[in-house]
Amino acid sequence: MKLQFTHGKEPLTPERIQEVEAQLGRKLPDEYKRFLLKQHGGHPEPCEFEFVRQGEKDWAVIAYFLNLGDEHETLSEYLISYEDRIPRDTLPIARDPGGNPILLAVSGKNQGKVYFWMREYEPDDPDEVQEYDHLGFVANSLDEFLGALTKRP
Repeated sequence: MKLQFTHGKEPLTPERIQEVEAQLGRKLPDEYKRFLLKQHGGHPEPCEFEFVRQGEKDWAVIAYFLNLGDEHETLSEYLISYEDRIPRDTLPIARDPGGNPILLAVSGKNQGKVYFWMREYEPDDPDEVQEYDHLGFVANSLDEFLGALTKRP
């Protein structure tokens, strides 16, 4: 099934992506920039994906890819909400129906990989730094993730 999007915004321009990078103080991976130039936010169909957490496979659903604007469902909004709860080298790029973010590692040894953060696995200690062992691994790259979106068997 070909990946399609509904409820998306106008694709971003390279100039707008540079503005967002300056606002965030972070460089976005090239693969994510290419995605934003074609697709900006919205609901994908198919929208289900498999992830692995502590050796166990499970399934989740994408409600929306976050947009980089200043309206509802924005990357900035999620980054502010989750900044002390997700690894510092990740950015939220999408969310599930319950608001749990799908993350893209933007630097470090995990750069380019996609992860799924879930409230139920968040550390109880609010001072504990969120590490990758609390996340579900989704894909080695954004393109791999997008290509693996499917309907659950």
